[in-house]
Formats: sequence, structure tokens, C-alpha cells
Amino acid sequence: MTKGEMMKKIYTEKELRNIDSAIPISYWEKVNPHLYVMNYNDNGAFGKLESLLQVAEERDINLN
Repeated sequence: MTKGEMMKKIYTEKELRNIDSAIPISYWEKVNPHLYVMNYNDNGAFGKLESLLQVAEERDINLN
């Protein structure tokens, strides 16, 4: 499953408008960039680094 497909399963259409699949390069060595997104829904211009797997688990969404 691609990152985009996971994002569509996890987030609502409205939420997706403020989710960026690209994460800052400074995070690349700390996390797997294929499994993280920047969420700008709550933190405005600064955004929040978010794990797709963690959000799916919190929302009880099966990605298999």
C-alpha cells in the first residue's frame, strides 16, 4: 500500500486538505519518511509530525 493510499484510508477528505505527505529532511534520519506525514490541521503553520501507523491504530483502522 502506498503512502497516499494509507492517508486516504486514515484521514477524512477535509483533514487531507491540511496533511502533507512530504516531511522536512531534518526528520529523515529519525523516522521512516514513508510512514510519517506533517499534519497542519491543529498546529497551523508549524504542523505536527504524525505517524500514519499510530493514527490508524488510534482510529481503529486496519491497513491490511
